Amino acid sequence: MKKKLAAHFSQGRNILTYLLVAGIITALFACPQTPSADDWQLVPYEPCYYVALWGSDSNAGIAESLPFKSLARALEKTKTDPQRKTIYVLSDLNAATENSGSMEAVFLVDGTGGKEITIAARAQAILSGALDSRPTLLVRKGSRLVINNITFSNSAAAGILVRDASVLTLSGAKSITNRGGTGLIIEGGSQCIMEDGAILNNLNTGGPGGVHVRGSSGFTMTGTSLVQGNQGAPGGVLVEDASLFTMKNGASVAGNFAV
Repeated sequence: MKKKLAAHFSQGRNILTYLLVAGIITALFACPQTPSADDWQLVPYEPCYYVALWGSDSNAGIAESLPFKSLARALEKTKTDPQRKTIYVLSDLNAATENSGSMEAVFLVDGTGGKEITIAARAQAILSGALDSRPTLLVRKGSRLVINNITFSNSAAAGILVRDASVLTLSGAKSITNRGGTGLIIEGGSQCIMEDGAILNNLNTGGPGGVHVRGSSGFTMTGTSLVQGNQGAPGGVLVEDASLFTMKNGASVAGNFAV
């Protein structure tokens, strides 16, 4: 009986040892868990440029520790770089950070080199306008631009102006609290697609408060996109000159006011 118990104990100890060793080996050599879709959005998976308030335009701009200071410099480099088409904004930016030399806009996208460029922030970044007649963002000369997680705010003129047959996609982007201009203007045969974005609380006593679509252009709102709380003539969306306006998948224009 003692021999049988000893044999069972020895066998159990061997099995336990085997399981312990197998567990250690599995832990050492197992592949890491595949990131979720949200994780992929947080980690750049391709070469890109970085911009931050603490950066310098003399930096290379290709590492988070050595970002450019101005969006203008990042756009200039991205247009001609065959490997990079994404710019990550690491902090809020304002008129003081820009050296575009443009009297037409605080942030100017003057063509995208024949490719689509993405400007994105991991957390919502604010690009602030100036207290003059310039829009916060001007997209022109046939640019193809995607903006993700960026808020354009505090301009004395329009928030975003798209012209010259350009194509702008706003994904999680916002144009808010601009005083003295329309939140978003689309003109000159341009197209704007707003995916889960918002045009909020803009005030324009001389024209539309929320969105103005004119000059054979098009504006499409999808998902949770919202035009709300804007004041102007009208407060919400004005479509003119054979332009098109489409809402789908729950997008909404509501709570805007005529002044």
